[in-house]
Amino acid sequence: MLLDDFALCLVRAGPSLDPNLSRQDVQLAAALDRLETAARRVAPILRLHPEDHYLPAPVEFFLPRVELGIWDRPSGNFDRILGEVRVGQVSIDALLNQERLGQPSMSSVLGVKRRTDWRLYIYGARKPSNVSAASWNRFCEETRRGQMDGAACYVHIRRPVDDSGALDIQYWFFYPYNGRMGSPPFTAEHEGDWEHVTVRVSDDGQPSKAYYSAHDGEGTWYRLGPGSTVTLIGGSQVMVYSAWHSHASYPIPGVIVREGSMIDLPDDVTADGGPEINTSQRLRLVALADTTVLGQSWIHFSGTWGRAGSPYGPGFQSSWYAEPEVRRT
Repeated sequence: MLLDDFALCLVRAGPSLDPNLSRQDVQLAAALDRLETAARRVAPILRLHPEDHYLPAPVEFFLPRVELGIWDRPSGNFDRILGEVRVGQVSIDALLNQERLGQPSMSSVLGVKRRTDWRLYIYGARKPSNVSAASWNRFCEETRRGQMDGAACYVHIRRPVDDSGALDIQYWFFYPYNGRMGSPPFTAEHEGDWEHVTVRVSDDGQPSKAYYSAHDGEGTWYRLGPGSTVTLIGGSQVMVYSAWHSHASYPIPGVIVREGSMIDLPDDVTADGGPEINTSQRLRLVALADTTVLGQSWIHFSGTWGRAGSPYGPGFQSSWYAEPEVRRT
């Protein structure tokens, strides 16, 4: 069953899982195939807002179009960035092999305690001297708008902390830009937007509940099955609505009123009629627990995927290990 397959993969993989080597290990290949089949079976159907121009993208699209630097924290100036790797030079190798101010850009150990002040960013990146201002502005806006045709859905499979008989399959989406919402100073606008949905499956692969991430700790677990708010497409794939500009995840279309804050937070809006992505056709396995799949080492970049206010990557968010217990529906 899936829990045995998961355990076998971790034992056989070592520090890094090489799918190519699995061809030489019949048991490992079979176990990995069953896990990937389970992930495809319950993979979300992602429905984007019809008026949202800021779409998802693969990390390979984003990296060569942005700059890499480290925030000079001692200066206290959020805009003071040091040690830049210029636009066009940020490869995965460059992303993971920087060190300045005593901080390496890569952490071999994932988790929030390993975060650093390194940043990838669009706004403020230095314009090449041979590019006109108008062309540069177009280039930056194209970067913000993403590349939906090639956008991957990044998969992380883990054991849940509160259910010994299940697996959590996380589906991460990357958007280069989180658009403007509300009124200044609370526009919620930032670069490098990571969102996710987690589907919990039993040992035989049946989905039992799903977690829809939204903003910083506003996500919700939903039960699946008769009477649930969540629509299951084909009996197993959860429907996910991505909110306009914020890309927060919800199970239904409409206006979601955000409450519980001292400031007036902009409401989220989801809708039918926009582009739809069947993520089962775009899955890319990134890690089993903390065992990284070969070729997906970008997950170890320990900085933010944008300037001030931007999120860290999946492996450095608290949800990597357990979803925050906010509310259940």
